[in-house]
Amino acid sequence: MTEPGGKPRWREPLGVFALALGAIIALSLLSPLVPLLAQNLVAIVGLVFFALAHLAIRRIGASPADFGIDLDRLPRRQILFGLGVSAIVFPLFALGNHLWERHALERDFHPSLHNLRQWSPSLELRPPELQQDGARVWLQRRTLFVEVAHLTPDTSPPTLIARADHPTHWQTVGSGSLRPTDDDRHTWELTPTAPLSRFSLPPLDPHARPQTLTSIELSLNGAPITSALQNVDAGQPLRLKRGLSWLLLWALTHLLLVALPEEVFYRGYLQTRLAQRLRDEHDQPRQFLGLSLANWLTSALFALGHLLVPVGGAIIASRAAVFFPSLIFGWMRERSGSIIAPTIFHACANMMVLIVSVHYF
Repeated sequence: MTEPGGKPRWREPLGVFALALGAIIALSLLSPLVPLLAQNLVAIVGLVFFALAHLAIRRIGASPADFGIDLDRLPRRQILFGLGVSAIVFPLFALGNHLWERHALERDFHPSLHNLRQWSPSLELRPPELQQDGARVWLQRRTLFVEVAHLTPDTSPPTLIARADHPTHWQTVGSGSLRPTDDDRHTWELTPTAPLSRFSLPPLDPHARPQTLTSIELSLNGAPITSALQNVDAGQPLRLKRGLSWLLLWALTHLLLVALPEEVFYRGYLQTRLAQRLRDEHDQPRQFLGLSLANWLTSALFALGHLLVPVGGAIIASRAAVFFPSLIFGWMRERSGSIIAPTIFHACANMMVLIVSVHYF
């Protein structure tokens, strides 16, 4: 690998990192105020990483290939390296995560393939408050909520019919009346007993077993139903599906919009420039505990970047734990001479978290 521009001054890589961090923090803080930004925040953050890495590399007259960023071809050995490390790490991660979830977070473990079925993430956008008779539907922490409004006192309360393809177990949140209309509990009537009555369909039934439905149809005679997916007129059904398509969507999202831009920036640009700076008197990379100092420092900055970026307006200390997988990303980058293998492992690591987390409640 060539070293264009020679040994960089500290202010170059650290300055580019600070610029990226400042931009991403600003975007995160602005996103609640700008709906379009909030809806596309992941892609926009990815563009920030791509753009800053590209501009910094061009500024020193280098080529992306000099930084291990060569995506014109995908060698099989790079792909197998990334998948192989993922296969080795997954069972170790699953065990460590289980101990953390059960003993540190004190969450219950209910493994089931049904847990992998998820509602559309779009349902997490809560519709506006109801100003007239009707219902609104949204998703919060894997629980489907339905709020039914009866704001016209001189009329009979509207009854919402919920028909599922498998037995379901609805719950009231405060006031409200509900009852199954068949012995198999496929169909339920949800009736408000106050101006606003709220009902929930949690991921687990009262016996702590995962709900098995894959689709549900909601209808309300005489009043409309609103959701982030669609609005339906009075008497028309709102059909919602709970499926596995989110796995493919999130796999592509984490590969192309999260792992790739982060690896281009951190392991491609940043770690390479730090490695050019942190060399000994024999012009060899400085080492600590078998890993390069550049890898240690890049991983520390990677953890700092995750720690300081607010999620939902809050700083989450546990996000700094990405320091440890980052050491593996950096080792793979130096071992392979490319960002391809660490990008694949990075995306797989993110998917590991998503796949195992759905089994804890």
